Amino acid sequence: MYAPSAICRRTRWPSSPSHTKVARRALFLATETPSEAATRRRLDEQAIAIFNDVVRPPDGNSVASTTTTTTTTMTTTTTMTTTTKTPPSPELAQELVVYAKLRQLLWKTSDSLSVAEKLVLFRQGVYPWLYRLRGRVPRRVWIDFTKFARQMGLHVAQQGLSGVSVELSSVCSSVGFWDLDLRAQLLLSLCHKILTGRFTTPTERHGVVRELIELWMQISQMQRLSQVRRSELRFVLPSVDAIFKSLEAEKKGSSNMAPATKALAAIFNQFRFEPARLLVPPLLATIAILSDPRLATPARQHEAAPLLTLAASAVLENVPDEAFVAAELGNHHRAAVGFPQAEFDELRRLVLARWTGASALLRNVHLPWKCPPPAYCSGSGDSGRAGGPFRASGGLFHGSRLSDDAGSGYGSHDAAAAGPSWLRTYRNRLSTAFISRNPVSAEIIWRDFQARVAQQPQLATDVANTPGFLDYWLFFWCAMRRPVQLQQTLDMMQRVQLRATLKSYTAMMHGWKTSRDTKKVTAFWARLMASGEKLDSHVWAAHISALIEGGKYQDGIVALADMMTRWKRAVADKGSVEAARETAVEPCIEVVNAVYSGLIRHDAKAAREVLSWAARHGIHANVRTYNMLLKQPSTNVKETLAAMLNNSIDPDAATFSVILETILDAVDGREPAEQVRAVEQILDVMAEANLRANRETFAKMLYSVASLNNGGSDEAIAFVQSRMRAAGMTTTPHIVTILIQRALARNPPPPTGTTQAILREHGFDSVSQGDQTLWECVVSAHVFVDDVDSALAVHTDLARERRPVSSIPCLTDLVKALLKHERREDARRVVADTITNWQSRAAEVGAGDGGSYDRYWRNAFWHRAHEEGLLDMQQIPDGLRRVLIR
Repeated sequence: MYAPSAICRRTRWPSSPSHTKVARRALFLATETPSEAATRRRLDEQAIAIFNDVVRPPDGNSVASTTTTTTTTMTTTTTMTTTTKTPPSPELAQELVVYAKLRQLLWKTSDSLSVAEKLVLFRQGVYPWLYRLRGRVPRRVWIDFTKFARQMGLHVAQQGLSGVSVELSSVCSSVGFWDLDLRAQLLLSLCHKILTGRFTTPTERHGVVRELIELWMQISQMQRLSQVRRSELRFVLPSVDAIFKSLEAEKKGSSNMAPATKALAAIFNQFRFEPARLLVPPLLATIAILSDPRLATPARQHEAAPLLTLAASAVLENVPDEAFVAAELGNHHRAAVGFPQAEFDELRRLVLARWTGASALLRNVHLPWKCPPPAYCSGSGDSGRAGGPFRASGGLFHGSRLSDDAGSGYGSHDAAAAGPSWLRTYRNRLSTAFISRNPVSAEIIWRDFQARVAQQPQLATDVANTPGFLDYWLFFWCAMRRPVQLQQTLDMMQRVQLRATLKSYTAMMHGWKTSRDTKKVTAFWARLMASGEKLDSHVWAAHISALIEGGKYQDGIVALADMMTRWKRAVADKGSVEAARETAVEPCIEVVNAVYSGLIRHDAKAAREVLSWAARHGIHANVRTYNMLLKQPSTNVKETLAAMLNNSIDPDAATFSVILETILDAVDGREPAEQVRAVEQILDVMAEANLRANRETFAKMLYSVASLNNGGSDEAIAFVQSRMRAAGMTTTPHIVTILIQRALARNPPPPTGTTQAILREHGFDSVSQGDQTLWECVVSAHVFVDDVDSALAVHTDLARERRPVSSIPCLTDLVKALLKHERREDARRVVADTITNWQSRAAEVGAGDGGSYDRYWRNAFWHRAHEEGLLDMQQIPDGLRRVLIR
């Protein structure tokens, strides 16, 4: 017997082509195994399905009459042969259905179905299957998916669309399609839309700038394992040291890439250099946009701070010039990403026109993103993000709503904020970097600080006299896991003859608590205990809290027990409590709270046992303990408040805030009726606990409702106001300010006239009613909706009432709006009035020429006024003149 392959080699086939095909197929069928037959049948069925998809488009039109005949024949044959075959497996059937839907989307033209509609259909019908099979998607389906993604990107670029880029990129990333040419295409499309300025309102432009920043965030998260399960958008970028290491490694290769291109491409070090260079031209265009105050607000610049600071650091010694930008935005890049020619030429022209300002931004001449955005609103109406607009900025109560790490850790200490003004400036900049979790920005600030102290040795005395300043740096470096900079800070303390104290150690403990670095905590504590230095309750609490927050629950409990054992032993040895305090630290409720706060989220039973243990040793719960208990979803609010009163513990302002957050967070995004019931429940709980609501209580309640998604429901806001009126209380200016800010932060933004309507509704008809904060908020609100006439009218009325606008952020908003509308004389008058008002106040307090107000004159507002030619240099105060001519 010959093997089948031998038969094939030895058989002489007939000369007729048709007979040859028949004979070959018959011989193959006679010799195939059962498994080969099953495979052949499955492939035949797939081939027939593909054939029918190709020759019979989804809209039902046949390609040609001959094709129709062939299709009919194939369909008939299929029907006849499949009657005796096993139906396809469910997995195969689902694959064919998905494949058909995908091809249907490919066949649909942009005239019959918009890009957004296509994306919705894709998410509903194709994406779930692709996501489930990611990494194992059949080749033919994957090819069509990549065609679909590129088709969508091209339509976005051709039509100048916005609102879909982030979603399209995220969908592609989630199934493993990482190609950067698509992302570059989407980025360039958004940049072109922003630069050409085809917007009906400034709010629409702000929204597109926000989309551009969010797309950069999404790209920075691609191919990073730490971001696989993270749904929120944020910047995930390497450190400056990591970039320089990448550049050093690249020098060993044979790449002919320009140094500046390499430096900017290295920002996205999760990709190889060659693909990452596709992101450099869009990055240059983005920098040009963010450097133009007419296109990007300070709030948007602040959001893009991690990207901007890293780009500035990467090209610090080789800032790109216009020739470099023109070369990067060349036709070779356009062809590589498939961007339309006319739009690309226009984009290049507009970027080059703004590159002078962009290069100044990269040289760190002006760093507007280093300053936090105005607290009153974000400027884009993007309140749809979790928690609402007020929670991000601290809002009206001026209370920084940071994480627990910052709020309860060293970041909230006031000691670091003391000292000379120049140190406070550095401290504020570092605080901004901490809030945005931006260590790159902090490294730049640190280098700047070191250089300044090195150039002016007399400043070292200020540093030595303000120990809290360097303690805050210790906290920051530990929180961001920057051991090199931590050692540099300790070295500087030695140079200025500043000894590390218990406050320094506490700051470091709080930093490691923030970064969950329990190894450092344990090692440092062992050395601290071996040193024999006298400790205090603060460093004990920081040590125990760091262990608990780092997941070392048993170690934290053991440390608490060890503290109690040392105290008991000291009391026994010394014979009295007063004498024992000389050698040991007496455990207090704050140390117990450090254990309780972390343990209650992990093991409520163990947390209660810790409280019982503390009570047996004479340590009883305080209001903070109960406040932590109220934060737990399983806590009965009424019973807890009753227990507090029974133990003679009066609720504080934090107690009420916790109750508000606990109850209202549960109805965030729910129906208005549920939010109303939640507010009613809060008031009932307060009444049962004999807590009477006052104006401040109702203001906090309105603020909390306004902090919900999209400002909360109108019904809930109305219910709070009705209960306030029923209690016989009138609306305060503070409450009206909350309502105005809520209206501005909603999505979509309010129409012109909304602010006036709120004022009239609550009886504030003129500037003679209400306080300064309210009316300065009104000025900014008018500017926000582009109602410059109303803003200028309120400004004039306040000046007539001898209550001129003094808020620099408010004046900045107003002057920018006037310049935008080419009303330079009005802008010049606003600046002149501001100087006149300052001179009047200075004369009253005897401030002389204003030399002691250098910090006031150094504000960017005055530099912007000088650059725009709004200042009469012959009439300005000498203090301002000295600042401007330095």
